[in-house]
Amino acid sequence: MQVRPDKEDDFNFAECFTALKAEFKAQLLGEAKLNQPIAENLERMKP
Repeated sequence: MQVRPDKEDDFNFAECFTALKAEFKAQLLGEAKLNQPIAENLERMKP
């Protein structure tokens, strides 16, 4: 992810948005992988 330049004309919104969207999707997939074992552990802890 590039840092936004000072000049508005040099900022490519579509490119930046596409990169952020891809990063967000990857984070959501990572979250799902982490949530599964957490849910399983919590289920085992029920009295």
